[in-house]
Amino acid sequence: MFEPTTLSAMAQREEERRQAARRAAGLPPAPPLAEAQHRSGSVTQQQAAAAAAAVAAPGKGGVQRSPSMVVQPVGAASSGATPQQQQQRQAPVPQPVRAPVASPIAPPSVGRSAASSSSSIHSSSAQPGAGGGSHQPSHQPPTTVDRAQLEREAKQRKEKFLMFTRVLMKYLEQKDPAMHSKAKAVIKECAERNKAGDSAYASLTNSMQTRLRQAVGEVYWKKAEDYLNHFLKQKIKQQAAKQQKAQAEAAAAAQRQQQATAAQQAQLDAQAKARAQQQQQQQQQQQQQQQQQQQ
Repeated sequence: MFEPTTLSAMAQREEERRQAARRAAGLPPAPPLAEAQHRSGSVTQQQAAAAAAAVAAPGKGGVQRSPSMVVQPVGAASSGATPQQQQQRQAPVPQPVRAPVASPIAPPSVGRSAASSSSSIHSSSAQPGAGGGSHQPSHQPPTTVDRAQLEREAKQRKEKFLMFTRVLMKYLEQKDPAMHSKAKAVIKECAERNKAGDSAYASLTNSMQTRLRQAVGEVYWKKAEDYLNHFLKQKIKQQAAKQQKAQAEAAAAAQRQQQATAAQQAQLDAQAKARAQQQQQQQQQQQQQQQQQQQ
């Protein structure tokens, strides 16, 4: 009849197998399993007591542990556990890793970026045109080229007004002699006051232009402008025609020069060819004479 195996018999058989395996491996005999369980149980109980004390007093710098982290003693385990499971339970309790505390001091890169941003703000505020403010135009003195250009333009305006004055006086002399005498007196007065140093007549051209226009009226003034513009257009046409004529004459002269050069070159080529033929004839005569002498 089958009899159930007791727990002590199973433990004894396991101990015998373990001792036989160590002897086969050449190892010294191990202490009995019951003694090892007793030692591991006492060590585990000490670890459990230390963990419970740490959980009970978290304010003293200890690390809080959950109940699942507390290791139960080996003696409290199930009586049906195998020796392999008991050895796994006897492993040391893993210690939790503390997370590093963030330093309140900012990294160097943050400080550098903050300093660069503040410096850029100061630099932008220092520049008047960078922050959207009104840009103040810089008044630079005119250069030599600009001054020469202004002087040339002023001279052209003065010459044109003098030409206009001649046309106006000529027109008034033919159409209205009385107005011509009045305009002549105005021109004389402007010249005398300018010579005397009157500030109102500092510019003779401007003073004459203002006083003459008031004296003769807009009708005569407009007529004189029309005559002057017609005269200037005719003068421009004459200058253009004269320029075209000069260009045509220059082109004809260049063509004649080219033809003369070509004829001279042809004559030189003909002379060189004649000299070459003459030299060839002389060489032939010399060869004939040498042949006759040899014969």
